[in-house]
Amino acid sequence: MQRGPLHRRLKGLDVALPYLNWWKIALPSLPQALREKIEGVAHNVLIRALLVDWELGGEEDVFRRLYEVLVEPETRRRIGEYYTPLWIVDKILSEFNLEDRLVMDPFCGSGTFLVRAFYMKVKKGEDPEKAYVELVGMDVNPLAVAIARAELIIAFQKVAGRPPAEPPHIYHVDTLAMWYGGEALTLADPEYAGAINSASLYISSKRLEVLDRIRRTQPQSVLFSLSRIERLLSTGIKLAALYKQSMEDYIRDYLLKNLGDEVTEDLFKGVLRETKFASNLAKVIEKYGDDVWAVAVISALTPLLIEALRPSVIVTNPPWVPMTEYQTGYVDVMRREATGLLMKLGIKRDRAASIVTGSDVACMALYKALQLSKEGVGFVMNREQSFYSRSPMRAGILLTYAAIKETCGDNCAAKLVDVNYDVFGHGIYPAIIIVKKIAGEEDASQAMRA
Repeated sequence: MQRGPLHRRLKGLDVALPYLNWWKIALPSLPQALREKIEGVAHNVLIRALLVDWELGGEEDVFRRLYEVLVEPETRRRIGEYYTPLWIVDKILSEFNLEDRLVMDPFCGSGTFLVRAFYMKVKKGEDPEKAYVELVGMDVNPLAVAIARAELIIAFQKVAGRPPAEPPHIYHVDTLAMWYGGEALTLADPEYAGAINSASLYISSKRLEVLDRIRRTQPQSVLFSLSRIERLLSTGIKLAALYKQSMEDYIRDYLLKNLGDEVTEDLFKGVLRETKFASNLAKVIEKYGDDVWAVAVISALTPLLIEALRPSVIVTNPPWVPMTEYQTGYVDVMRREATGLLMKLGIKRDRAASIVTGSDVACMALYKALQLSKEGVGFVMNREQSFYSRSPMRAGILLTYAAIKETCGDNCAAKLVDVNYDVFGHGIYPAIIIVKKIAGEEDASQAMRA
């Protein structure tokens, strides 16, 4: 493996999240036998990583291949790590015009949809810098976020011949919690929670004003500003540590000096001036070290802004989890909303609640994605939750229909594709759902025939 080029690709851009580096803090205090075991595992990872050709010039996911080398298939099946096959990703993306469009994957995993969308946009003649900015991803798994960030940076490097100037728009977010009123992802550390909460409360207090200003601004401009804030925060932390200066004062002064007047940057300047954000963050850094905190901070604040950034297209492979097995603090909100959707079809409340019990959270992810997108969505779904009438569990079909009907009524065209084999190797067959929002009946008819 030629490590130099890969190192240059990622240099200067934060990829990992701080809590993925727990072992750096824990290792010195561990018993020698445990330290040696962890060091042995790390050495084994390195040896296996050397088997991967990192300089392969194609469009393959290098970290995806590394993951398959490191983790046995049976282990991947046990923990539910299933990569979406590239042909399904390309099939979904090919259904949409991606040029000059903001594309979002709210459950991005290792970033396959985003990377393939990037290559497709560039092949259509879009400037790589512009294509890179127009991609947004979120995922609840911090390791997946780190991999997706690295993948998109490497894809940009392959096309442009240089690293991107700004970090990618891929964030550590529990998307379903964002949509259904759950708590944002954060650390248990009181100082870190204080930093995030103070910033969140300030942004929430300006919510209506900010939403209005963001909606009158080009989405690309807002996204560029988010990346700029992240980069400046990361640089400020590193410089303060390098020059041994007051972390709190340096972070605050450095950002206030370098942030611009665009709505998002102006909002963050207010956070710095009027809250204890810098003070609390400085205490966290002093406790845990000057690691990649900027990614975590911007990820925690992104859900407060994302509702104003309506993507043109949302493409994803959402979680396939039965509603009855989804144990979160906000699942009751999701169930109530699902019940309400079904009641709008004329189904009585008790019957609607029973249908929801047999449904999948992916149905409600589809509902929110349809609300958020301007032009349409492409989902990989459990086919028994979409249209497979021979299934003994037909509840999800009704909820999926209700989500589409409620969101766009007769002004949409839906295409359902039965894949009809066990793509993921876990016994559940997938289907592809494409929903396009159409202005008129003639356009809808043409879209259905496409």
